[in-house]
Amino acid sequence: MEADKAKLVLDVTQTKHGGAGVVSAYLLKHIAARAGSFAPGIQDRMFFDLQRRGTGIPQVQRWFMENLDRLNNLGYGFFARDISLETPALRAWVDQGKGFRGAIVPVSLRKLHPDMKSDTTTYTIGLCRGEKGLMMFDPWPGTEPRIVPPPESLESAHRDRNYMAIAVFWRGYS
Repeated sequence: MEADKAKLVLDVTQTKHGGAGVVSAYLLKHIAARAGSFAPGIQDRMFFDLQRRGTGIPQVQRWFMENLDRLNNLGYGFFARDISLETPALRAWVDQGKGFRGAIVPVSLRKLHPDMKSDTTTYTIGLCRGEKGLMMFDPWPGTEPRIVPPPESLESAHRDRNYMAIAVFWRGYS
């Protein structure tokens, strides 16, 4: 008889502005859970701080510079770096990480969601590998943040932001 497997459900913060901090916090929790190290507690305060302060990519980069050592001291083996990589190569890199890699990706909202009336310069999505393959964490539109396969329009939306991204991975699984 096979033992029942527990399934971890990560909380997802909703946002109307696609904040880079919300996306980053979700990806860090996802990667930590994949590595078997996610444990709610003091880390949640840090992730909440990232959500609050991470209004854009520069603020997320600053947060990583200030907090990676602290996260590592708590047993979270994260590494993050700024990259510029075309979308197909970025998708392949994340997918090859088997859940231990993710990317925080600034995109053009209008190209990703053509029905949106306005475009914000700070819209961000996340890429990670889930149980069903490569997935995109899209914190907007609607009332429920979406974790869906990346659409074809991601290439064009990412190109509009000069292929910038923050690559995040768990040390030892780069």
